[in-house]
Amino acid sequence: MRVRFTEPQEWDGITAEELSINAARVVFLNADGKIIIEADADVIRSVDQGSTARMGRLREAHPNHGVAWQEHERTTLREMWAAKVPMPELVKHFGRSRNSIGSEARRLGLPKDREVRGG
Repeated sequence: MRVRFTEPQEWDGITAEELSINAARVVFLNADGKIIIEADADVIRSVDQGSTARMGRLREAHPNHGVAWQEHERTTLREMWAAKVPMPELVKHFGRSRNSIGSEARRLGLPKDREVRGG
């Protein structure tokens, strides 16, 4: 099992960003030290922070990820698209991914005159 930390951790002068653990059982404790889950390690597929953590990571890169487009943004996108503003500038301006911008452009029926994939 691999444990990855959000920031380096230190124990007795040893700093680690991740640990590999070979264990037969995994025990999760609450803040009071009470066991809340105990299971055989081989039945656990993964442990993560779920969709909330994923959304946080996406919003770090694209602050408006998952936020509905507003009409004034659509108007600005139409204008910037017609002016052939480069995609990296659109990404920065709207705080959205290339795919989000490309999808909105398609919904608005804007010309397919640029590469949209990635980012």
